[in-house]
Amino acid sequence: MSHRVIQWATGNVGKYALRAIISHHDLELAGVFTYNPEKHGVDAGDLLGVAPVGVRATTDLDFILGLDADCVIYAPLVLNLNEVCQILESGKNLISIPGLLYPPTLGEKVVNRLEAACRQGNSTVHGTGINPGWVGEVLPLTMSGLCQEIEQVHVKEIGDWSHYQSSEMVFELFRFGSKIEDVALKKNAFLRSIGAYFRESIEMVAAGLEVNLDDFTIEQEIAIAPETYEMAAGVIPEGSVAGQRYKFTGWASAKPVIVIETVWAVVPGLPGDWPEKGEARWITTLEGHPSFRCEFTPALSFNAERADAKDDAGEMSLVGTAMHAIHAVRHVCEAEPGIRTFLDLPLITAAGAMRQAN
Repeated sequence: MSHRVIQWATGNVGKYALRAIISHHDLELAGVFTYNPEKHGVDAGDLLGVAPVGVRATTDLDFILGLDADCVIYAPLVLNLNEVCQILESGKNLISIPGLLYPPTLGEKVVNRLEAACRQGNSTVHGTGINPGWVGEVLPLTMSGLCQEIEQVHVKEIGDWSHYQSSEMVFELFRFGSKIEDVALKKNAFLRSIGAYFRESIEMVAAGLEVNLDDFTIEQEIAIAPETYEMAAGVIPEGSVAGQRYKFTGWASAKPVIVIETVWAVVPGLPGDWPEKGEARWITTLEGHPSFRCEFTPALSFNAERADAKDDAGEMSLVGTAMHAIHAVRHVCEAEPGIRTFLDLPLITAAGAMRQAN
């Protein structure tokens, strides 16, 4: 069964989702919403540098909400709850990449608002991604089926961001290239909001493992650029913020039972334990009886005959983020209306992907 899909935003992840919708055998591109006035009226194919497809991007909210579509792939940098609810109320299912993995974490007011919007539109909302969205949620929950006892779930992300082209994300939101005081959690509301995203992950894993958490904490560590460095999004001045490490911890009975650690840098090879150039990987560890560890690394290819095979790890992680949303479309469209997390939906697979490849 084919589904009509709207791509909402065409940035780092959205452009890969848009490309996948256009080429997917069971999806039809219904519309493209953009926040950028320069993209208004531009054919979706032209946005990607491919042949025109006959669907033009728009900044007109009323127009896009009035389109006939089954699902929206919602991929802005920051989640806007008002926007999400308008989409759901318009009768369109929604798959969110910036959050909504486990809305109960966000409080009763948010849950009630989302559920009301879903009732009005007879629609479903689901949050996904790669991290948050898979490595720290689906993977450890899947691995947990091999354990008799679990003492701790630990997920570590290591990522070189020097390939990211979005200056808004790198400089305005995450404040790389700024002074140390500008990234202090007490001062920066956006960076505090990142903790909310990963808290959703931690609480969903806790729910899946039937663990009652009694506390949540965030730790932050900053690395400084030893010299001026030019990355894809712009220049990182010497002495400015070049690396950010966070540890998000869910506690139970005074023990750190679920931990997600992120190690991000825009200057590769910083002194100490920071990402090397092109590095993008995750390490998921379940400590218990027995204990298991899975290291997860994206690449363009693992074919040793290709000299450039592992040069695009960061880009491929963005593709993976987009594809988990794309492959969730049919499950979300078939689900009962309301909030549906990974704990509610069937296993999301790349059904038909081998047929496409061959």
